[in-house]
Amino acid sequence: MNIIIKTNNKLELMKTIYTFLTLIFLTFVQTSNAQTTEEQIIGTWIFNYETSFSTMEDEVKTQYNAMPEQERVKMESAYRGRKITLDSNKNFTQILANGIKSLGMWVLTDTDYLKITTPTGIVFTYKIKTLTPTTLNLILDSDSGVKALIPDLHFTKLQN
Repeated sequence: MNIIIKTNNKLELMKTIYTFLTLIFLTFVQTSNAQTTEEQIIGTWIFNYETSFSTMEDEVKTQYNAMPEQERVKMESAYRGRKITLDSNKNFTQILANGIKSLGMWVLTDTDYLKITTPTGIVFTYKIKTLTPTTLNLILDSDSGVKALIPDLHFTKLQN
């Protein structure tokens, strides 16, 4: 590919070259970020109960603490020890501490939303608040129509 720029003004030429290089750089960065996000999210993640519980809304926390202990233990066991796996084939697996397994498919949209679709077609949408090589923070999207005890989910990466 040959690009020919004709101009008599060196300043105009420099501006044109600068604009062209800036556009190429921005396109590369945007493509690179999308790949990095997908590469980083692939792996097995364990739910961080303490951090996630600490972000629970005060009103919900008060209601939770008012529950009989047996119900609180049951609710806690649904969260504590939870592992999710997002593999490179877009398969989603969630395993609770008691061994109950849920399956689905995952997709990233606009690189900052994670959508998980169950085999029955229910879609859970999460905003990716934080994603580093070792931490993942998902916020359940309020438009998803699902109400969760802990909508602010924190995970730590176990493996790729």
